[in-house]
Amino acid sequence: MGSLLTEHYERKKIHVSQSTGAPSSRAIAGLDQLLLILPEKVPATLYRKIPQGSKLQALMRRKRPNGVPAATTRVNNQRQTAVYAGSVAATAEAFEHLTFARRMVAAALAEKAGTLGIWVLGFDSDMQQVLVGRVLAAALAAGFAMPSFKSKPPPARIRAIRVIGLDKRVDLGRVEAEAVGNNLARWLTALPANKLHADSYVKLLRELAKEHGWQFRKHNVAELRKLGAGAFLAVAQGNADDSAAIVQLRYRHGSKTEKPDLSLVGKGIIFDTGGTNLKPFQSMLHMHVDMGGSAVAVGTLLAISSLGLPLAVDCWLAITENRTGPTAYKSQDVITAANGKTIQTIHTDAEGRMALADTLVLACRDKPGAIID
Repeated sequence: MGSLLTEHYERKKIHVSQSTGAPSSRAIAGLDQLLLILPEKVPATLYRKIPQGSKLQALMRRKRPNGVPAATTRVNNQRQTAVYAGSVAATAEAFEHLTFARRMVAAALAEKAGTLGIWVLGFDSDMQQVLVGRVLAAALAAGFAMPSFKSKPPPARIRAIRVIGLDKRVDLGRVEAEAVGNNLARWLTALPANKLHADSYVKLLRELAKEHGWQFRKHNVAELRKLGAGAFLAVAQGNADDSAAIVQLRYRHGSKTEKPDLSLVGKGIIFDTGGTNLKPFQSMLHMHVDMGGSAVAVGTLLAISSLGLPLAVDCWLAITENRTGPTAYKSQDVITAANGKTIQTIHTDAEGRMALADTLVLACRDKPGAIID
């Protein structure tokens, strides 16, 4: 039986290419959809560079305030390339740019998947590169296949992306690496808890480590008892078995030291009932995402690894459930953490800080340059 990674993770990479200079009609004809990113005030001369420019100019005059896209049309070619034009302020915050980009991409994806074009024009070269990165990030997120357990797999959303009309070539490596990490984190948090349980999560991490050349170490329940990790084990003791673990992943690429420059510490509570202090239904419904911190940590490590950054990075993941039952920890229990500090339990739904407390102790013993938890 294969792992979650081999059975469900979409490994098909969306091919991204780029070209400089004004795109030819042939280049436009190779696109199924074209996202046209324009400044808030579009000079009339700019429309002369755009396919269906005069028609778009007329449509843009009638645009709705804050409409995204502001106008749509089609190019008279064999593919009937759909053009989605939108205007955005160069001075807007990154979040606004990404929200704008997400809405532009969503409009294009209403059609059957194909080759998506991105053309940012009317901005200076630096802002053009910034906006290209943000629209590409939105496209790579939208084109990623999230977990599906239906009898028929969902169709592909984007087959290829072409960035056209650049003033100069752009280094897209970081955007693509961040997308790989971001999509892994999204995919992990979307998995239901009966699919991503402690055993399958550890198996998946072991497979990722083997694939990317990371060192892998699993601290199981027996070892954690020897280490005195009472805070983590208090949360884990309500589980039906001893599958809980603290996993350490080590990335060493081009680093001259074994001491980590950075340690990433992530909460991997694969399902959180609240424990003895049980959550109500609405608060428990989406608690399969309580392992999101660990997903972000692994996704970040994958992005670092994809870029081949010359760093020494450790990733520590506290993987357990917070269940209720006769063996679960209780209010007023006194727990001793791995550093010898005692903890008076007040509310068992504070399991995240309990599990992370011991994980941070273990991470600190390697004296990393910095910790992000």
